[in-house]
Amino acid sequence: MTEAGRQLKLNTTVVLWRLKSQNPKFNNYKYFNDNIEETCEITENQKDIIISNGIKIIINGIIYN
Repeated sequence: MTEAGRQLKLNTTVVLWRLKSQNPKFNNYKYFNDNIEETCEITENQKDIIISNGIKIIINGIIYN
């Protein structure tokens, strides 16, 4: 999220908020699954673990580490 925030000129908190948002205009903010090379749905319980472990995210087709 930090890398995405820097490149998109957004605060990391904004990136996180958009990842968690149910607003359809942020549907392009997703978590990325390396194993199957596609976006994946993440449960609320998994989000805190993923955030602390640095899982990749994908925004507008660009993957951020």
